[in-house]
Amino acid sequence: ACPPNGARPVSIKGLLDDVERATTAAAPDRSTRLLMIAGVRARLGLIDERFPGSGFAPERHALQAADAELAAIAAAVRSGRADTSQRLAAWRERLPPLARQLGRREGQSLFDPKTLRAAVEGRLPERAS
Repeated sequence: ACPPNGARPVSIKGLLDDVERATTAAAPDRSTRLLMIAGVRARLGLIDERFPGSGFAPERHALQAADAELAAIAAAVRSGRADTSQRLAAWRERLPPLARQLGRREGQSLFDPKTLRAAVEGRLPERAS
């Protein structure tokens, strides 16, 4: 159920819950599977943008690796490979360790309301390219 005012804080858990649902629900037809993979990649991007700066290099690298693997799975779906369900299931099995890695740093990231407030007020650390 939604909170009474309809607001819900953005969290790693909430975004990764979306990822889990989408990868579990990935349909057998090609178009729906590609749409679900695109949605998962978008969620990973939302997480990535809240880990700014070089101090989060390990977390960003892990997110980028997960995204690259999903891009490869999407390419396999487009080419009609038969093993995409297995590849997506294997990717999903690696999600819990990624969630733990990200969760350990959530309090220092822009998921933390105080850190986010400081960033909005102009005190965001420089982001490495």
